[in-house]
Amino acid sequence: MPPPLPLAALFVSVSIMAYLVIRVSSTGYSSYTDRAVKAINAQLSENFLFVMDPQRFYVLNLLATGFGFIAGFAIADDSLASQLSAAMALAAAGFCLPRIILRILAARRLERLNRQLPEGLDLLVNSMRAGLTLYQAMQRAIAKVPKPLAAEFGVIHQELRLGSGLRDALRHWAVRNNLVDVKLVVISADIALRYGGNVTEVFDNVSRLIRSRYMFYRELRSLTGEGRLQAVVLAILPFLLLILLTIINRQSMVPFLMSGLGQCIVCIVFVMQVISYVWIKNILNIEY
Repeated sequence: MPPPLPLAALFVSVSIMAYLVIRVSSTGYSSYTDRAVKAINAQLSENFLFVMDPQRFYVLNLLATGFGFIAGFAIADDSLASQLSAAMALAAAGFCLPRIILRILAARRLERLNRQLPEGLDLLVNSMRAGLTLYQAMQRAIAKVPKPLAAEFGVIHQELRLGSGLRDALRHWAVRNNLVDVKLVVISADIALRYGGNVTEVFDNVSRLIRSRYMFYRELRSLTGEGRLQAVVLAILPFLLLILLTIINRQSMVPFLMSGLGQCIVCIVFVMQVISYVWIKNILNIEY
Protein backbone atom coordinates (compact mmCIF):
# COMPACT_ATOMS: atom_id res chain seq x y z
CA MET A 1 0.00 0.00 0.00
CA PRO A 2 1.45 3.41 -0.94
CA PRO A 3 2.34 5.73 1.95
CA PRO A 4 -0.21 8.46 2.79
CA LEU A 5 1.91 11.44 1.73
CA PRO A 6 2.31 10.41 -1.95
CA LEU A 7 -1.41 9.67 -2.08
CA ALA A 8 -2.17 13.16 -0.81
CA ALA A 9 0.30 14.64 -3.29
CA LEU A 10 -1.30 12.57 -6.05
CA PHE A 11 -4.75 13.87 -5.12
CA VAL A 12 -3.54 17.48 -5.08
CA SER A 13 -1.70 17.03 -8.37
CA VAL A 14 -4.69 15.50 -10.14
CA SER A 15 -6.97 18.24 -8.76
CA ILE A 16 -4.66 20.99 -10.00
CA MET A 17 -4.31 19.39 -13.42
CA ALA A 18 -8.08 18.96 -13.70
CA TYR A 19 -8.62 22.60 -12.76
CA LEU A 20 -6.10 23.78 -15.34
CA VAL A 21 -7.59 21.58 -18.06
CA ILE A 22 -11.12 22.81 -17.34
CA ARG A 23 -10.02 26.45 -17.24
CA VAL A 24 -8.00 26.28 -20.45
CA SER A 25 -10.68 24.36 -22.33
CA SER A 26 -13.44 26.73 -21.17
CA THR A 27 -11.66 29.97 -22.05
CA GLY A 28 -9.76 28.67 -25.05
CA TYR A 29 -6.04 28.10 -25.31
CA SER A 30 -5.54 31.00 -27.69
CA SER A 31 -7.15 33.54 -25.39
CA TYR A 32 -5.15 32.20 -22.45
CA THR A 33 -1.95 32.52 -24.47
CA ASP A 34 -2.82 36.08 -25.48
CA ARG A 35 -3.50 37.09 -21.88
CA ALA A 36 -0.27 35.48 -20.67
CA VAL A 37 1.81 37.14 -23.39
CA LYS A 38 0.19 40.54 -22.70
CA ALA A 39 0.89 40.20 -18.97
CA ILE A 40 4.53 39.27 -19.63
CA ASN A 41 4.87 42.14 -22.13
CA ALA A 42 3.42 44.60 -19.61
CA GLN A 43 5.81 43.45 -16.90
CA LEU A 44 8.80 43.64 -19.24
CA SER A 45 7.83 47.07 -20.60
CA GLU A 46 7.19 48.59 -17.18
CA ASN A 47 10.69 47.63 -16.08
CA PHE A 48 12.35 48.33 -19.48
CA LEU A 49 13.55 44.72 -19.61
CA PHE A 50 13.85 44.11 -23.32
CA VAL A 51 15.99 41.00 -22.84
CA MET A 52 13.57 38.71 -24.67
CA ASP A 53 10.46 38.76 -26.81
CA PRO A 54 7.32 38.16 -24.66
CA GLN A 55 6.16 35.33 -26.93
CA ARG A 56 9.56 33.66 -26.65
CA PHE A 57 9.55 34.13 -22.87
CA TYR A 58 6.12 32.47 -22.69
CA VAL A 59 7.34 29.52 -24.80
CA LEU A 60 10.43 29.24 -22.58
CA ASN A 61 8.17 29.14 -19.54
CA LEU A 62 6.12 26.31 -21.05
CA LEU A 63 9.27 24.39 -22.01
CA ALA A 64 10.68 24.73 -18.49
CA THR A 65 7.38 23.46 -17.07
CA GLY A 66 7.30 20.49 -19.44
CA PHE A 67 10.96 19.66 -18.84
CA GLY A 68 10.39 19.71 -15.08
CA PHE A 69 7.38 17.41 -15.45
CA ILE A 70 9.37 14.90 -17.54
CA ALA A 71 12.40 15.12 -15.25
CA GLY A 72 10.20 14.29 -12.26
CA PHE A 73 9.17 11.00 -13.86
CA ALA A 74 12.79 10.27 -14.77
CA ILE A 75 14.33 10.73 -11.32
CA ALA A 76 11.56 9.14 -9.20
CA ASP A 77 11.26 5.46 -8.39
CA ASP A 78 8.80 3.02 -9.98
CA SER A 79 5.88 4.10 -7.80
CA LEU A 80 3.27 6.07 -9.78
CA ALA A 81 2.45 8.26 -6.80
CA SER A 82 6.12 9.19 -6.30
CA GLN A 83 6.55 9.87 -10.02
CA LEU A 84 3.52 12.17 -10.13
CA SER A 85 4.58 13.95 -6.96
CA ALA A 86 8.10 14.60 -8.27
CA ALA A 87 6.77 15.56 -11.71
CA MET A 88 4.31 18.09 -10.33
CA ALA A 89 6.90 19.55 -7.95
CA LEU A 90 9.50 20.02 -10.70
CA ALA A 91 6.87 21.29 -13.12
CA ALA A 92 5.84 23.94 -10.60
CA ALA A 93 9.50 24.86 -10.13
CA GLY A 94 9.98 25.13 -13.90
CA PHE A 95 6.87 27.30 -14.19
CA CYS A 96 7.96 29.67 -11.42
CA LEU A 97 11.70 29.86 -12.21
CA PRO A 98 11.50 32.21 -15.26
CA ARG A 99 9.15 34.53 -13.40
CA ILE A 100 11.46 34.57 -10.39
CA ILE A 101 14.37 35.45 -12.68
CA LEU A 102 12.26 38.26 -14.15
CA ARG A 103 11.54 39.64 -10.69
CA ILE A 104 15.24 39.49 -9.81
CA LEU A 105 16.12 41.45 -12.97
CA ALA A 106 13.45 44.05 -12.15
CA ALA A 107 14.77 44.38 -8.57
CA ARG A 108 18.34 44.85 -9.85
CA ARG A 109 17.14 47.50 -12.26
CA LEU A 110 15.44 49.42 -9.45
CA GLU A 111 18.62 49.16 -7.39
CA ARG A 112 20.69 50.62 -10.24
CA LEU A 113 18.12 53.38 -10.71
CA ASN A 114 18.27 54.24 -7.03
CA ARG A 115 22.06 54.35 -7.16
CA GLN A 116 22.12 56.59 -10.26
CA LEU A 117 19.47 59.02 -9.05
CA PRO A 118 21.73 61.45 -7.09
CA GLU A 119 24.09 61.84 -10.05
CA GLY A 120 21.17 62.49 -12.38
CA LEU A 121 19.75 65.14 -10.06
CA ASP A 122 23.17 66.79 -9.77
CA LEU A 123 23.37 66.97 -13.56
CA LEU A 124 19.93 68.58 -13.73
CA VAL A 125 20.90 71.08 -11.02
CA ASN A 126 24.14 72.06 -12.78
CA SER A 127 22.36 72.46 -16.11
CA MET A 128 19.61 74.65 -14.65
CA ARG A 129 22.16 76.78 -12.80
CA ALA A 130 23.89 77.26 -16.15
CA GLY A 131 20.70 78.84 -17.51
CA LEU A 132 18.85 75.90 -19.06
CA THR A 133 15.21 75.17 -18.40
CA LEU A 134 14.18 71.92 -16.76
CA TYR A 135 13.02 70.58 -20.13
CA GLN A 136 16.39 71.39 -21.73
CA ALA A 137 18.31 70.08 -18.73
CA MET A 138 16.46 66.78 -18.88
CA GLN A 139 17.10 66.53 -22.62
CA ARG A 140 20.81 67.02 -21.95
CA ALA A 141 20.78 64.52 -19.08
CA ILE A 142 19.36 61.76 -21.29
CA ALA A 143 22.64 61.61 -23.22
CA LYS A 144 24.82 61.87 -20.10
CA VAL A 145 23.38 59.52 -17.49
CA PRO A 146 23.54 55.71 -17.85
CA LYS A 147 20.60 53.39 -18.10
CA PRO A 148 18.09 52.82 -16.55
CA LEU A 149 17.92 56.46 -15.39
CA ALA A 150 18.36 57.65 -18.97
CA ALA A 151 15.32 55.61 -20.02
CA GLU A 152 13.21 57.13 -17.23
CA PHE A 153 14.32 60.65 -18.13
CA GLY A 154 13.51 59.81 -21.75
CA VAL A 155 9.95 58.82 -20.84
CA ILE A 156 9.46 62.04 -18.85
CA HIS A 157 10.91 64.08 -21.73
CA GLN A 158 8.61 62.36 -24.22
CA GLU A 159 5.55 63.03 -22.06
CA LEU A 160 6.50 66.71 -21.87
CA ARG A 161 6.87 66.83 -25.66
CA LEU A 162 3.39 65.38 -26.06
CA GLY A 163 1.90 68.16 -23.93
CA SER A 164 1.72 66.55 -20.50
CA GLY A 165 2.39 68.74 -17.50
CA LEU A 166 5.61 68.37 -15.54
CA ARG A 167 3.78 67.42 -12.36
CA ASP A 168 1.82 64.70 -14.18
CA ALA A 169 4.96 63.34 -15.84
CA LEU A 170 6.75 63.17 -12.50
CA ARG A 171 3.79 61.44 -10.87
CA HIS A 172 3.79 58.85 -13.66
CA TRP A 173 7.49 58.30 -12.95
CA ALA A 174 6.72 57.59 -9.29
CA VAL A 175 3.98 55.14 -10.28
CA ARG A 176 6.28 53.25 -12.67
CA ASN A 177 9.03 52.87 -10.06
CA ASN A 178 7.95 52.02 -6.55
CA LEU A 179 11.00 53.59 -4.90
CA VAL A 180 11.03 55.77 -1.82
CA ASP A 181 13.71 58.06 -3.22
CA VAL A 182 11.84 58.59 -6.50
CA LYS A 183 8.68 59.44 -4.55
CA LEU A 184 10.75 61.85 -2.46
CA VAL A 185 11.94 63.64 -5.61
CA VAL A 186 8.44 63.75 -7.08
CA ILE A 187 6.76 65.05 -3.91
CA SER A 188 9.44 67.71 -3.38
CA ALA A 189 9.22 68.88 -6.99
CA ASP A 190 5.41 68.87 -6.88
CA ILE A 191 5.40 71.11 -3.80
CA ALA A 192 7.95 73.47 -5.35
CA LEU A 193 6.02 73.72 -8.62
CA ARG A 194 2.67 74.18 -6.90
CA TYR A 195 3.74 76.91 -4.48
CA GLY A 196 6.45 78.64 -6.51
CA GLY A 197 9.59 77.21 -4.90
CA ASN A 198 13.05 76.97 -6.40
CA VAL A 199 13.19 73.62 -8.21
CA THR A 200 16.99 73.83 -8.55
CA GLU A 201 17.51 74.13 -4.80
CA VAL A 202 14.94 71.43 -4.14
CA PHE A 203 16.71 68.98 -6.44
CA ASP A 204 20.06 69.86 -4.87
CA ASN A 205 18.81 69.23 -1.34
CA VAL A 206 17.03 66.02 -2.33
CA SER A 207 20.17 64.78 -4.11
CA ARG A 208 22.24 65.22 -0.94
CA LEU A 209 19.54 63.52 1.12
CA ILE A 210 19.30 60.54 -1.25
CA ARG A 211 23.09 60.17 -1.33
CA SER A 212 23.28 60.14 2.47
CA ARG A 213 20.42 57.61 2.62
CA TYR A 214 22.19 55.36 0.14
CA MET A 215 25.46 55.54 2.08
CA PHE A 216 23.59 54.59 5.24
CA TYR A 217 21.92 51.72 3.36
CA ARG A 218 25.29 50.39 2.17
CA GLU A 219 26.71 50.61 5.68
CA LEU A 220 23.64 48.83 7.02
CA ARG A 221 24.03 46.07 4.43
CA SER A 222 27.66 45.57 5.42
CA LEU A 223 26.78 45.35 9.12
CA THR A 224 24.01 42.80 8.52
CA GLY A 225 25.90 40.81 5.88
CA GLU A 226 27.02 38.14 8.33
CA GLY A 227 23.49 37.60 9.59
CA ARG A 228 22.10 37.30 6.05
CA LEU A 229 24.79 34.77 5.16
CA GLN A 230 24.01 32.77 8.28
CA ALA A 231 20.33 32.70 7.31
CA VAL A 232 21.17 31.24 3.88
CA VAL A 233 23.63 28.68 5.29
CA LEU A 234 21.24 27.53 8.01
CA ALA A 235 18.43 27.23 5.46
CA ILE A 236 20.28 25.03 2.95
CA LEU A 237 22.55 23.07 5.31
CA PRO A 238 20.02 20.30 6.25
CA PHE A 239 19.18 19.65 2.61
CA LEU A 240 22.85 19.55 1.61
CA LEU A 241 23.43 16.99 4.36
CA LEU A 242 20.42 15.04 3.11
CA ILE A 243 21.82 14.95 -0.43
CA LEU A 244 25.29 14.01 0.86
CA LEU A 245 23.94 11.16 3.00
CA THR A 246 21.86 9.91 0.07
CA ILE A 247 24.97 9.81 -2.12
CA ILE A 248 27.07 8.08 0.55
CA ASN A 249 24.47 5.58 1.78
CA ARG A 250 21.86 5.29 -0.95
CA GLN A 251 20.63 1.85 0.10
CA SER A 252 19.45 3.15 3.48
CA MET A 253 18.38 6.69 2.55
CA VAL A 254 16.23 5.95 -0.52
CA PRO A 255 13.81 3.59 1.31
CA PHE A 256 13.64 6.08 4.17
CA LEU A 257 12.82 8.99 1.83
CA MET A 258 10.21 6.91 -0.02
CA SER A 259 8.45 5.95 3.21
CA GLY A 260 5.64 7.97 4.69
CA LEU A 261 7.60 8.75 7.86
CA GLY A 262 10.61 9.97 5.90
CA GLN A 263 8.55 12.24 3.68
CA CYS A 264 6.71 13.65 6.67
CA ILE A 265 10.03 14.41 8.38
CA VAL A 266 11.38 16.10 5.22
CA CYS A 267 8.24 18.23 4.92
CA ILE A 268 8.42 19.25 8.58
CA VAL A 269 12.10 20.18 8.25
CA PHE A 270 11.35 22.16 5.09
CA VAL A 271 8.55 24.14 6.76
CA MET A 272 10.68 24.84 9.84
CA GLN A 273 13.62 25.98 7.69
CA VAL A 274 11.39 28.34 5.69
CA ILE A 275 9.94 29.80 8.89
CA SER A 276 13.41 30.30 10.39
CA TYR A 277 14.74 31.90 7.20
CA VAL A 278 11.81 34.32 6.96
CA TRP A 279 12.15 35.11 10.67
CA ILE A 280 15.85 35.94 10.37
CA LYS A 281 15.23 38.01 7.22
CA ASN A 282 12.54 40.02 8.98
CA ILE A 283 14.86 40.68 11.90
CA LEU A 284 17.61 41.91 9.56
CA ASN A 285 15.24 43.89 7.32
CA ILE A 286 15.70 47.28 8.99
CA GLU A 287 13.69 50.14 7.53
CA TYR A 288 15.72 53.28 6.96
